[in-house]
Amino acid sequence: MNKIRDFQRKRVYDWENSQPWMSKISYLTEQKARQTIGRLDKVFKRNTKIKFKNGYGCSFAVGKSEIHLRKRWGMNYGVILHEYAHLLTKDLHGRQFVCAYSNLLNIFHPKQPSIDELCETMYRFRVSHDCFDEWRRKHRLTKRHEPFETVPETAIVEKPKKKRVSAKQRVMKLLEEYPFLYVEGPTETDTPTPWVYGQFDPEDPKDPWCDFHYCEGSSWLEIEGRCLDYIELWNAGVKGNYQEG
Repeated sequence: MNKIRDFQRKRVYDWENSQPWMSKISYLTEQKARQTIGRLDKVFKRNTKIKFKNGYGCSFAVGKSEIHLRKRWGMNYGVILHEYAHLLTKDLHGRQFVCAYSNLLNIFHPKQPSIDELCETMYRFRVSHDCFDEWRRKHRLTKRHEPFETVPETAIVEKPKKKRVSAKQRVMKLLEEYPFLYVEGPTETDTPTPWVYGQFDPEDPKDPWCDFHYCEGSSWLEIEGRCLDYIELWNAGVKGNYQEG
């Protein structure tokens, strides 16, 4: 099988990077990028998988159903339309690709560059293309499709997801903050059977600590609740004398 020669790859990159509709800034969120590709999938009756990747490497399309976008620079309309055009064609950056890419830009990009404008600029970079009208008729594309929503082209830095803190970790932190609080028993497992207590008199039924101290068979979440009960009583003024653990 003969390998397809990507004869105008550099020309296409040089051309698009010189145009106002192409940006190498990530100004879309992951959610917005998914919505954008979802709209294209409805038009072209596809189900594209999207993977977001860290680092400064390439954004790229895989086969006919998968797009990889770089979070640092590839989350924008120009790059998304470029990669989607690869899903619709199979000649790398050849004439079919340029034809598909140009039509997608003209119809869906918020700046909607005209076909005449695209042709004029691509000729300067010696970029070849197939018949635009024929490709558009094949996919039944018309101006009835609205362009994507116009958004500020400023870099978006998405906040990193907060690291999950387990109930066990929260209990251990409470033990550090409140010296009157103790947890006895096995604490190294995920199914502990500890005692949780403060300064109480087990012989005095009126002592408020007596009702809260035993957590046999409890989860760490229940133990955390028991600890918070003690802290609430402590803050309410039921302090007394407590023993150092």
